[in-house]
Amino acid sequence: MRTLLLLLALQAPSADQLDAGEVRELCRVDFVYAPATSRLDLFTTDPVHYTLTQPRPGLVVVTLDNARVRVKNVGRDLPTQYFSSAIKEVRVHPVEGASPSVQVELHLRARRRLALHPRQQDA
Repeated sequence: MRTLLLLLALQAPSADQLDAGEVRELCRVDFVYAPATSRLDLFTTDPVHYTLTQPRPGLVVVTLDNARVRVKNVGRDLPTQYFSSAIKEVRVHPVEGASPSVQVELHLRARRRLALHPRQQDA
């Protein structure tokens, strides 16, 4: 069984940090492949509140609240289909609204639910 690890850089935000209203920036998106595990690293300028959902089999969505992508290269799609990984493609796109957010979509090869292990830590 393959495991998908999502590593959201920086420490878990405190209530004061989240209430600040400051927009965080998604600085880098890295895909790390290993034979038994695929990992997606999301690096932000400051701690960020996020939600992780799997709306349907074959799709995992990470939403970074109050965040934006400033550098166009960070928001590019990552074609990971060349790796023998559960992740077929990674797509990053901004979501407009009252508060900006960024959605990172992981399109999976297998149309089944995978073991997800998100964690947020200092880089």
